[in-house]
Amino acid sequence: INRLTIRTKLLLILLIPISGLLFFSIASVLEKSRAMREMESVETLASLVVKIGETVHELQKERGLTAGFLAGKGVEIPPELVAQRNASDQRIFGLEQLTQSLSKRHSALVQALGDPVRRLHILKAQQRLRIDAFEMDAGKTIALYNDSIAPLLDVSLQLPLLGSDREISRLAFAYASLLYLKEHTGRERAMLNNVFTAGRFSADQRRDFAANLAVQEHYLHLFHAFASNDQRALFAAQMNQPTLNELEHLKQYALTRADKEILEQDPANWFRLATVKVDALHVVEKQLANDLLSLSLEIKRKTQMVMLAFAVLAALAILAALGYAVLLIRNILAQLGGEPCY
Repeated sequence: INRLTIRTKLLLILLIPISGLLFFSIASVLEKSRAMREMESVETLASLVVKIGETVHELQKERGLTAGFLAGKGVEIPPELVAQRNASDQRIFGLEQLTQSLSKRHSALVQALGDPVRRLHILKAQQRLRIDAFEMDAGKTIALYNDSIAPLLDVSLQLPLLGSDREISRLAFAYASLLYLKEHTGRERAMLNNVFTAGRFSADQRRDFAANLAVQEHYLHLFHAFASNDQRALFAAQMNQPTLNELEHLKQYALTRADKEILEQDPANWFRLATVKVDALHVVEKQLANDLLSLSLEIKRKTQMVMLAFAVLAALAILAALGYAVLLIRNILAQLGGEPCY
């Protein structure tokens, strides 16, 4: 070390703090980059969950119409059921397209959707034919649709756990709770459509109907716990429609006469009223979906700006430190009159 020049020794002294600055700058930029990738994953999953919600909405309508068709023992498939199946198929196709577009970085999502998508293919290719041939009764058919929809909704539960942003997690929990509330409202629509068409409750239907009401209350509580004030206000406005009062009267009628032999109600009227409620929940669902996507995009944009700003500042700080080191070494050597001769 004694043979090193003064210039080299000064450079080595200044290299330690500059290396520390460089290390922490790179570490911070990498951390911001990790946060950026996290928000990209949140944005991708949010888009996927919204697409799942749209697909589930159509399947829920198909389930209700199918239950009524089977309970009515019709010979021909109603045209509204045919049209609804086409609407479901379009949403399923869109979900498949989005799933196929996911990158290898989202392999866990692709894997999570593997079984639900396979179930939908079986429904389209096989189970509908069995339904049309009356090889499945209404109860088994409703269970089939429930089992096809449930794993799709389970994917939405990954969203609150994916990001570290509290606002994203809160909104994601509210959205997932609403999806489940809407699903069990759709199950109620299918159940009573079947019951009113048949004119009576079976023992299993009475039990399932009561249990489904309890589950709805559970998810309603979760939604109110996580939703924002504006979201709760929108929900209240949608649920205060006069038509829904008649729906509640029909539900109470079904509850009080669950042990009676004959339930004298028009199933078409019930399905129409229940669809008003499901559609009202869908309005809230779309608003929450827009809120979720907008928030994820906004956080992603801010993260990008912070990462870029930090990278620029880190680079400027390192350049300033190097420039200061060069000036300092030159000044010291100038005071010494140049490199000493040994």
